[in-house]
Amino acid sequence: VIIAPLVEEWIFRGRVFSYARKIFPWEWAAISYQAMLFGIMHMNAYQGIHSFIMGLFLGYCYEKTGNLKLCMAMHAANNLVSFLMKYW
Repeated sequence: VIIAPLVEEWIFRGRVFSYARKIFPWEWAAISYQAMLFGIMHMNAYQGIHSFIMGLFLGYCYEKTGNLKLCMAMHAANNLVSFLMKYW
């Protein structure tokens, strides 16, 4: 719930997205690229689709705010809600 969002956000928004912004002239290409890789990394169709959508949202938030800690907090909140729903 906590460690994975920190590491995943650092990798996908902090590194992959930052690199993609340098090679893609259009911001949505970079956002889509990192979201696609984020979805694939989860290696499961259900989680992959959800992660792709979250990757689009978090990539957009990171593009607009430049705040990686905000993305980490939203990712952790999403994981906490998913975890609680699983055991509710």
